[in-house]
Amino acid sequence: MPPISLYLSTRTPQPEDSKYFDGIFVPYRETVGRVYPEHRNHPYVTFSVLGDTIGLQQHPERAAVAVTGEKALIHENPYDGFAWSWVCPLEPTHRTHLLALLQEVPQDTVVILEDLQFPNERYCACPRCTHDRAHRGPTDLQTWRIRVIQEWWQDIQRVRKGKYAWTLHPDPYALETRFGVDLESLEVDLEFLHFPIYCTSYGLTYWMEILVPAILQRFAQYRVLLELYAEEPPIAGLWKALFVLTKYRPDGIVLYDSRQRYQDLARALVKDRDLQKKVLAIADPVFQDLVERIRSWV
Repeated sequence: MPPISLYLSTRTPQPEDSKYFDGIFVPYRETVGRVYPEHRNHPYVTFSVLGDTIGLQQHPERAAVAVTGEKALIHENPYDGFAWSWVCPLEPTHRTHLLALLQEVPQDTVVILEDLQFPNERYCACPRCTHDRAHRGPTDLQTWRIRVIQEWWQDIQRVRKGKYAWTLHPDPYALETRFGVDLESLEVDLEFLHFPIYCTSYGLTYWMEILVPAILQRFAQYRVLLELYAEEPPIAGLWKALFVLTKYRPDGIVLYDSRQRYQDLARALVKDRDLQKKVLAIADPVFQDLVERIRSWV
């Protein structure tokens, strides 16, 4: 069985990173709205489409609005618990700005589209979207959301012919109903699908045992990369999470880590006898290949 590819996602790429990983993801546009022009020629760039925390502080009228009236703003909407603020998908100024940024990216670069979706099933009911739904004629909210995302994808393809991947909410069975993402109707040609599987500890992994195989079964026709949050969880928790992902054989594992903490994964195998004993006791050849690869970083 072939080894699982290993990637790093980081804001601060270092020259030595490429020695250890099969690819490095760097941000071109972040969910807060910050742009890194110096990264646009990198082989893999992440590109937030509808996240814009900084921009919406200045222009809150551009925010997506729930059917119950709340704006999709990180610090003003405790009901939805967003990690960033969301722009209305039909806001024209934002769309023009985003498409112009995409035109600057070379065709050979893989653009990993992030948050190209509605915030959740309660959005969007701002005046723009209410008028648009009425103008299109009778349709249910789910069908309308799917059409809006389809049109975003068409515009993206129009302004830049190149390589794309897509970061999706880790909800294998409700992307259409909750977020307006219907991959089959889009007929997209993607390098891979990318799902964040995040936790601040990975102390409990039973939820991963449910979620990960469901994602891999649902999207079996695509290459699937699963991302772990590596900046905060304890090293023992990260090793536990790595084993769960490896057990289900995704096409790749991504570590989100802007602090080069991945080196701690390797050092722990050398210095922590207890951890070493637990890790080496797992009789899974693919996992042990990954262990040997990480151990070689020291």
